[in-house]
Amino acid sequence: MDTQPEYITKDIAAKLLGVMPRRALELADEGKIRKLESYNPETRRRQTVLLTRDVKRLAMERRPRPKATQLPTVPTSDSGRAWLRLSEVALLWDVSEGAVLALIRAGDLPARKFACRRDPWRVHRADLDALRGARQEPQAMIKMIPQSA
Repeated sequence: MDTQPEYITKDIAAKLLGVMPRRALELADEGKIRKLESYNPETRRRQTVLLTRDVKRLAMERRPRPKATQLPTVPTSDSGRAWLRLSEVALLWDVSEGAVLALIRAGDLPARKFACRRDPWRVHRADLDALRGARQEPQAMIKMIPQSA
């Protein structure tokens, strides 16, 4: 039985953690992951490898909480704005911005496009409340959008 610990490269560790390789090395420098400097005979260079067990443990700690079964309520304390940015709607619904944009383009989510460079789409708060009143999950609406070939 082999008792040596198993190590992985920083690139594989970064994919498991959902971070960039540089951040994986920073986590190792902070002492959250044990690392080892080794020699790679293929490239003839030293490389840093990280302990698989520590990477998996840290990945489990960093894993997001399970999704809620119903739509989150739209916060009313954020200065009472009537229009929400696309990124805010995506955060509220726990879906990607691309999914929200697909709903807008399919006509399932009313929105306006304003003249600004970053995140030009705005969704009115009343439209979000109307969708919540219909009790239709955004994930279910996304599945109904026809996929383009």
